[in-house]
Amino acid sequence: MLEVFEKISNIISEFEIGVLLVGKDQRIWWANDYVLKKYESKGNLIGKNYDVVMECDDNCKDVLNSSFSSNEIKRIILPFKSNEDQIEYCRIIFIPIKEGNRSIEQVLLLIINLSKSEKTAYEIFELNKFLSNVVLNSADAIISLDCQGRIKSWNKGAETIFEYKSNEVIGRKLDFLFPRSLIEEGEPEWIEKVVLENNAIVNYETERITKSERAIIASVTRTLLKNEENEIVGFSEIIKDITDGKKIEEELKNTVEELSKLNQIAEFIHSTHNIDELLNLMLTGVTAGEGFRFNRAFLFLYNEDKKVLEGTNAIGPSNPEEAGKIWSSLGKSKSLKDILSLYKDNVDKTDIEIKKIVQNIKIDISNNNNILCKAFNTGQHFIVEKDKAFDNETLNLLKELNTDHFIVIPLIGRKNSIGVLVVDNAISKARIHEEEIGLMRLFARQSSLAIENAKLYNSIEEKLNLLSKAYLDLENSQKKLIEAERLAGVGAVTAKIAHEIRNPLASIGGFVRIVKENLKDDDINLDSINIVVEEVSRLEKILADIVSFIKPKTISEKKIGNLNDTIEKNLKIMSEEFSENKIILEKYLFNDLPELYYDDWEISQVLLNLFRNAIQAMSSSGKLTIRRYLSDDMVKVEVEDSGKGIPENIIKEVFNPFFTTKSKGMGLGLPICKQILSNHKFDIDIRSELNKGTIFTLNFPLINNTKQQNLDF
Repeated sequence: MLEVFEKISNIISEFEIGVLLVGKDQRIWWANDYVLKKYESKGNLIGKNYDVVMECDDNCKDVLNSSFSSNEIKRIILPFKSNEDQIEYCRIIFIPIKEGNRSIEQVLLLIINLSKSEKTAYEIFELNKFLSNVVLNSADAIISLDCQGRIKSWNKGAETIFEYKSNEVIGRKLDFLFPRSLIEEGEPEWIEKVVLENNAIVNYETERITKSERAIIASVTRTLLKNEENEIVGFSEIIKDITDGKKIEEELKNTVEELSKLNQIAEFIHSTHNIDELLNLMLTGVTAGEGFRFNRAFLFLYNEDKKVLEGTNAIGPSNPEEAGKIWSSLGKSKSLKDILSLYKDNVDKTDIEIKKIVQNIKIDISNNNNILCKAFNTGQHFIVEKDKAFDNETLNLLKELNTDHFIVIPLIGRKNSIGVLVVDNAISKARIHEEEIGLMRLFARQSSLAIENAKLYNSIEEKLNLLSKAYLDLENSQKKLIEAERLAGVGAVTAKIAHEIRNPLASIGGFVRIVKENLKDDDINLDSINIVVEEVSRLEKILADIVSFIKPKTISEKKIGNLNDTIEKNLKIMSEEFSENKIILEKYLFNDLPELYYDDWEISQVLLNLFRNAIQAMSSSGKLTIRRYLSDDMVKVEVEDSGKGIPENIIKEVFNPFFTTKSKGMGLGLPICKQILSNHKFDIDIRSELNKGTIFTLNFPLINNTKQQNLDF
């Protein structure tokens, strides 16, 4: 009730009108700001006798007393005291406040200063009638209580809300409006305690019970009333039924939450172009506890080539036991993102049976008797229940899916349907509401677009890969063509070299072999002659290799060997040159390494070329380091010199025929090395740093060697 009077006070605040609420005991229950400001010096007026503000004669008292026994609105003119003790004559309007059939407990006094115009007086008169109507017909329950908490007044709003008539409740405590659980929790005592400590409790949301035992959500405001001696004279309580508002608020909150879930899941499914991952995320969002909470989801996609709907994927337990294992393994997660990740991790391990079920289902798209095809062809959703399904095809589908109900949602892309989504609550048996179906249609639309986007992306990616491969093939062909032209030039030069060298070299070889034949076995020159013979043979073979450089030959003299032996042999051959050029030799050759399958003569040619390159790079002195070790399934041999290094801008050119920075030589040494190694399926790398040296690394893969041995033997 006091809240109503506060509203009244706000309405008339622009006029100089005083408002008092006076009880039968002639004490002031309530006063508006206009009255309170005029009597600031008097202190708190609430609870004091009304004559502190009026020079009330016998006529005034008679009018006030008669107002408690009559419904009539009465008017008199009386002197009105201001806070400066000045007397102003005012019109006093007495408005009885009656609730239902009960006796009048309060009278509302409107105090109008007669110095205002007649227009103001008229407006106040009209306002008077309005206020009286507001109080008598308030939609809120306005209840007054005595000091013991017993009901003294009960308005029409209270009758409407709680279904009790005034004569049924007067004199009773409010406990009959409280649910039993709140009484057991001590809410009545708690409210009373709060009001006594704070003079009021405002807009406290709780629950109340009507006469028909209907629970309502209520907003309760209770105010403590005191007299001028500061003694408690009672309580006023206003109760608002906010059930409908709360329901709307809850529905709005749920809608926002569901749309938020839809948005989050849509972000997930649009974030990937992997079809399998997308479908998993899609079905996970449908079934996850923090998602749309359906027990199971089945996906059927249209196969355009076969003109059938194919069971593609499914998520969910096959039975209650499996459901318990899945849901308990997921535990509690903090967000939808977490639950999607957890569900995704578990899905491949736990949903095997249900996937087998759905992947065995294939339906001709022209079969309009099938409910899935009907949804696909019409774009409509369908609710399927076992008790209402009469055709055998639908009954068989229910049996295959091991459920008594499901919802079919079409998946509609930009132009055409691409499949259908089937969901159910086969485990919990929870009813599927229309609101959920509407949300699922929105989700299905988002999913359809995501699937189409992923397919389009994959198609474009596939075409780009083909274009990229075609470009690489074209680039390689171009390189091969350039290389062929270069090799053609090499062929012309090598033919001339061969012609100039072949005859003198043959003569030298013949004479050396004759000298060797005439030497005795113990001749001290025999070792030297043998080296000359071997080197002449090597030169002859080099000449043959140069001639055939542009035509790689098949190696026919390969055998299993120890690479350390080959290295040591060639280091011995080079020992005199090392000594002459003051080269310090360091070797780190691991012995317990696998043997390899190679042509000893060919690999020796590579090593000798690298050794001579190193000597030339180090000029008159330096250090040559040879390492052999195992790394990443490869035997590696490093030849490192301490020479001047190779500039970065030309390091990529060193394996090109006829490229050289030396004053002598034809630039064929390193190209021949690379060709020999390529013929063996081996490789060579180079690293160099100016003024520090160069490292050549020979890579001998173990796997390739094993395969080659099996092939040749």
